[in-house]
Amino acid sequence: MYKYYRDYYWKQGKPKGIDVLTEEKISTCESYKIVVDPYFKRYTIEKYSKGIFSDICYDSALFDFRRLKPVDQNAWQKETVNESDNEIICLIRNQDDRVIVKERYIFENGLCRSCETIYPSGYLISTQRIYYKKLGDESNKVVLYDRLEHPILIKVYDADETTGEFSELLNEQWDMSPQAKESNTNPHK
Repeated sequence: MYKYYRDYYWKQGKPKGIDVLTEEKISTCESYKIVVDPYFKRYTIEKYSKGIFSDICYDSALFDFRRLKPVDQNAWQKETVNESDNEIICLIRNQDDRVIVKERYIFENGLCRSCETIYPSGYLISTQRIYYKKLGDESNKVVLYDRLEHPILIKVYDADETTGEFSELLNEQWDMSPQAKESNTNPHK
């Protein structure tokens, strides 16, 4: 029997539940069920409203956040299919030349401010938001959010003073658990 949770967080690209709910509580609030296959290869997050199914929030069969490590991305190819002043749309293909996602980059003042990752059929998977000190943000970083705005990954960078482009990776945070330090888990700073 699966457990229902009040909320969830991400750790190492895998969803983890927060606060197991009783049967009585499930029927009165929003809850999440994390479904995992017996081999821990596929993860799905189902959303429920007052005990009634309402949405699939994440399914690793569509796109697996654990594959965002550089070693898994080496064989991926990016193909630009549409470009304007404020937006670029690309297809990402895997080593089999299969389109695995579309990416929509949105620009502000010549800098990329966000990137939506969309399953080829149009389902939003995640959004990366890019923060720049030169635009008044607290730090130079990229935060990856799932489609419900739960942070999955935070990368903090040093930036080139002239161009503002990110140069050296200073910190990579894959643990978004409530126990992780506040300074590392508050992506909105």
